[in-house]
Amino acid sequence: MKPLSEILENINKAVELYDSCQMSRIDISKQSQVLQSFTVCIWELSQYFDEVEIQWVEFRKSCSAKHEATKNRETDEAVPEYQLVKRKLDILEQMAKSVSQTISANKNQG
Repeated sequence: MKPLSEILENINKAVELYDSCQMSRIDISKQSQVLQSFTVCIWELSQYFDEVEIQWVEFRKSCSAKHEATKNRETDEAVPEYQLVKRKLDILEQMAKSVSQTISANKNQG
């Protein structure tokens, strides 16, 4: 599994490619490249999230707090990467969906 810093760097590169991409019919090839980059980043981040989620669940099980909200807060503080990775994964999936829909719309226009 890649380190989180490398995964985040790859995400930043994919977002830069997305940012430079014209979302018009002439750029379908580049849009496909962006979608492929996002998909690879989603895979890498998902693998990392699986490991972090295990840590989060294990810590939560051992947490002595009585209230659920307190357990969650203490666990989030102990495993801060959990919320970060979860949020990044959600955003990246939304971006990939958007690019996919744009590609489909542009193909249907032609």
